[in-house]
Amino acid sequence: MITFTQHAEEQIRIRKIDKKEVIDTLSNPGDLLYDVLEKTFVAVKRLNRKYLIVIFSIGAGFVKVVTAFRTDKLSMVDNRIKKGRWVKV
Repeated sequence: MITFTQHAEEQIRIRKIDKKEVIDTLSNPGDLLYDVLEKTFVAVKRLNRKYLIVIFSIGAGFVKVVTAFRTDKLSMVDNRIKKGRWVKV
């Protein structure tokens, strides 16, 4: 089961992101990473010219989406990997 935090619900609405895109990114990420500082997972998927980044946690029988956003700067992802904050799963 996939659940959304209140913050995620608000940000998805504000950023005009379709929940189907979020669920698709969780199901079929281009990259799956782990944020060692926040102890959350990061799913990254290319959609057209931008990337959808979904931050989520995993619990007993559920996935909780913390937030989601689009970026056209893959360098943001690369920088966090190089600094060791995000590691590939």
